[in-house]
Amino acid sequence: MSNAHPDTIELLPRTAEALNELVCYVGTQNVSMENMAWLWFVAKHLPDSERYFPHGKWATIQEIEAQLVLAAQHAAANVELKP
Repeated sequence: MSNAHPDTIELLPRTAEALNELVCYVGTQNVSMENMAWLWFVAKHLPDSERYFPHGKWATIQEIEAQLVLAAQHAAANVELKP
């Protein structure tokens, strides 16, 4: 999935519905990097099931991770470092 907004984690509707309320509200567009990072950690320990991961456990985890990395890079690029 291509994310046009580097400060948002985007999930497919079925994925968002399956993961919703496991550790936080999960919608198709998420702006809480903290919640999504926590979900990333928790997801690794959930069973690999169609219920939680309709598009595959590791594909979902890798997609969340890739978007978190992009968001972190975007945030770092916008930090003004003081001498």
